[in-house]
Amino acid sequence: MVNFFDKSKNLEDKKNIAKIGAAHVKDGMTIGLGSGTTMAYFVEAVAERIKDEKLNVQFIPASKFIEKIAYDYKLKLVSIDQINEIDCAVDGADRIINKKILIKGGGGSLFREKKILLNAKNCLILADESKFTDIIDDFIVPVEIVPFGFTKTVRAIEEMGGYCFIRKNKEKILVTDNQNYIVDVKFSNVNDLVRVHKKLKLINGVVETGIFYNLEFEFITSSEKEW
Repeated sequence: MVNFFDKSKNLEDKKNIAKIGAAHVKDGMTIGLGSGTTMAYFVEAVAERIKDEKLNVQFIPASKFIEKIAYDYKLKLVSIDQINEIDCAVDGADRIINKKILIKGGGGSLFREKKILLNAKNCLILADESKFTDIIDDFIVPVEIVPFGFTKTVRAIEEMGGYCFIRKNKEKILVTDNQNYIVDVKFSNVNDLVRVHKKLKLINGVVETGIFYNLEFEFITSSEKEW
């Protein structure tokens, strides 16, 4: 299968954006951490600030991948169930449509990322310029599904017009941190992503979709263009 979420692109942009994002962290904050390479660079940048400025900040990682990196940098980690509110969720995005809708899940942690974003007072999205678009055309939506009866779930998704790829790690089916599977669903000629999300959520076996909407996003990009 083609890797629709190539994380090797624009690495210098990701590093610069991560440093800008880290400058938004303030003493006493509880920060939700998304997943992906940009977030890995963000953890590195914010750890340097905490060390230099002696900041008291705690973090809620959305993925075990980012949790491991944050732990290695000796960041203070807490569970989402240990705190009352998240001051700011910091995350990346695979695609950003009209600054209102995100498509996420390339890192395989879309359920946890959405849980954190929905419970945060502010949502800070770190994204290079290539992620922004005003056009909805052919696109891939990651969908997290339960393993039990997954072939039936895939069939139901395809019956609504999607073409499904079960995401794999080498030759084995990728298992998420929640012990679920990810299906990358290709849609064509669809102009209402919210409707797609709602229809997918009605399918038995679908846990969550990678369509994020109805949130107030603040975007940070390395470009001088205003988004």
